[in-house]
Amino acid sequence: MIRVKVTVLFLCMLCSVISCNGLFGNSQRGDIKAGSWSADGTVYTNEWSKLRFTMPAEGFVATPQEDIDAWTREGLESIGGNADLTMRSIVYDYLIYEESTGVPHIQLAYQNLGLDPATRNMDMNDFIEAMESEFEVLESQGLTNREVGRETETIAGVDWTVIRYIQNGTYNADYYLYLEDGYMWGLNILYTDDTANQARELLAGVTAVE
Repeated sequence: MIRVKVTVLFLCMLCSVISCNGLFGNSQRGDIKAGSWSADGTVYTNEWSKLRFTMPAEGFVATPQEDIDAWTREGLESIGGNADLTMRSIVYDYLIYEESTGVPHIQLAYQNLGLDPATRNMDMNDFIEAMESEFEVLESQGLTNREVGRETETIAGVDWTVIRYIQNGTYNADYYLYLEDGYMWGLNILYTDDTANQARELLAGVTAVE
């Protein structure tokens, strides 16, 4: 199922690539805190990152945490990463997907790059270089990627570095990265040309906590 495959791809990029380079030697998340859903399940708020996500009116669902954990483990194991170590070190906010096809979907996670001396001084360029080095591994598993653009975009008051890819010749995979004080934030959205309007609706749901 494409929803599973693209989730595995993103987790390999944001989580596994850094663990494979020695990150998370202390096996701790640091002071990153996960957010929570409102009682009616329509609004997710993270006071640590000051980001909020509001679900579209209809057609989308949130992935249960147990599925996120299972797919995280699948992604890590698929490239030989230390699943147990990394899963104790990442904070994953949410994965929202279109309920009938799984596309588009949006997901947000955080990493503390300062937990290991080997990556404590990693800047955005270092992170992107490490991330892209893993594409060959993923391509051997049938996940091809072609970069089609790189820019800066402000969402929810955050200036994200955006790297856009075409995945398997069909899917648009946009990676939003933000680095502050040694913490890497990763916001990813995947969509087709036909679902671009729905993807924009998802991104519009990401706002700042006032």
